[in-house]
Amino acid sequence: MITKTTTPSWHDKLKFLFGGNPIEVWEFNVDGLPCKIVNEWRYGAKLLVDGVVRSQNSKMFEVAGQKPFLLAEVPTTSGKTRKIEIFLKAVANVKVRVAIDGVFLTDDYV
Repeated sequence: MITKTTTPSWHDKLKFLFGGNPIEVWEFNVDGLPCKIVNEWRYGAKLLVDGVVRSQNSKMFEVAGQKPFLLAEVPTTSGKTRKIEIFLKAVANVKVRVAIDGVFLTDDYV
């Protein structure tokens, strides 16, 4: 399961026009490891696994969402390596979809 835990308010989005940096955060777990997707409107997105940045992309827009925007191979506590793919759609609203070893956590973008 993936949960969006931080959503910028309209006020935050308006501040973007004047140099602000709205931030969005989604959280999920992979084999007990806490994972976060942090999207900063000015600086792009990054994937953190257990607090460590594993992938980042500074591209400002992603319309199609057909290819992974962020990609990481992460060793788990069980010694297994898991492939995490983050698909992102962003123009005015940002939505993400997460795949672990090719299997999506949700049926649609969150």
